[in-house]
Amino acid sequence: MSPKYLNVKRFIGVLAGIGIIIVAVIILRRHTENVTLAMVIRGLQDTPNDKILIALLSTLVGFAAMAVNEIIAVKALPNKNLPWRVPFIAGAAGNSLANTLGFPAFTISAWRYRVYSAVGLNVLDISRITAVAFMGVVLGFLGITALSLILDLHIMGGLLLVFIITGFLVWINGQPKRVGLKSWAIMLPRARLGILQLFVGIIDMSAAIFTAYILLPLDIAPAFAHFALFYIVSALFGIASHAPGGIGVFEAGMMTALAANGRADVLAALLLYRVIYNLIPFCFACITVAAHTLRRS
Repeated sequence: MSPKYLNVKRFIGVLAGIGIIIVAVIILRRHTENVTLAMVIRGLQDTPNDKILIALLSTLVGFAAMAVNEIIAVKALPNKNLPWRVPFIAGAAGNSLANTLGFPAFTISAWRYRVYSAVGLNVLDISRITAVAFMGVVLGFLGITALSLILDLHIMGGLLLVFIITGFLVWINGQPKRVGLKSWAIMLPRARLGILQLFVGIIDMSAAIFTAYILLPLDIAPAFAHFALFYIVSALFGIASHAPGGIGVFEAGMMTALAANGRADVLAALLLYRVIYNLIPFCFACITVAAHTLRRS
């Protein structure tokens, strides 16, 4: 691709992201124009402690699944044997940083380079880990979307995704598949690891969705499969906006999908979700980054 084409593509992406953010701000403003700070604080105070505890445990499960996906990606490297704690830290902390700071591909790649270069891996090895880990994320995303569609009685859409996932797993089950150019080719894992990544990815996505779901007021919470589809679409718009953590865009999508106009308690639940699923893991990730930096020094 020519540099001119890449610059145009990047400009269009930035322009689309800005457009999504502007629309999200307008939507969020309409949904919250009658909501006061006192109402939101009261909504936070009224959230049962057991719901908060369950959300914290669900978040822990989700980030553990991210770390396991990273371990699988490292296992797919030929002739490499790293202690499990290295990819565990790289996966858990890296995803936390990426989820909160935005620009996930750049953020998590920079963190992976910092962690893996310290144990002797080169740029090609780190690129392979990134590609295989991303494959696990995509498989998990497609898997939870397929399950949600089927459970929400959108059978054909769900079965189509199941067919795509199955076809991919069958394709990587034969001879080792190489994707890329010559020395920069990436070896995809065999179907055994792919299936494991699928299940781990589904656990990861389910935990993220359930963390938000459990915090919702009971009178507005739909069936979990229905809510999962709302969450997935809102999260995709958040990613496309390039806003840090999709903040504002995700909330606007969820408030719209739930028809929560003027509902301070729903806004409080979404803010609490941000604290539990983004802010708390991000603080732990920052501590990890600081400790890793000091150790290297």
